[in-house]
Amino acid sequence: MATAEMRKMLDSLMGPNRNGDATEEKRSYTDPDVCKLFLLGLCPHELFNNTKNDLGTCPLVHHEGLKVEYEEARARNPREFASFDFDIERELERVVSDCDKRIVKVSSTSSHSIY
Repeated sequence: MATAEMRKMLDSLMGPNRNGDATEEKRSYTDPDVCKLFLLGLCPHELFNNTKNDLGTCPLVHHEGLKVEYEEARARNPREFASFDFDIERELERVVSDCDKRIVKVSSTSSHSIY
């Protein structure tokens, strides 16, 4: 398990073809398998790492090069990102809703009062 996490970290930093043995896929930040929240620095898999809400490793692609590409494209033409922003907003709402559900579940099972 630790090697899979290290491999994912190296892929994120150096790309999947870092050893020269894999066929390099040309990716774009708009690809469906790219983590949109990572592009903003808000991936919940990284935010909640080593907490009670740890979600494990993100199944989507995290690549620093795509993050830079996204930031440059957004700076050049911010109006093009309306639908992209909508998708990100929906994803953030889902993350917040999941966290709220966990809070309700924990507080309903807890017999101790906060006050």
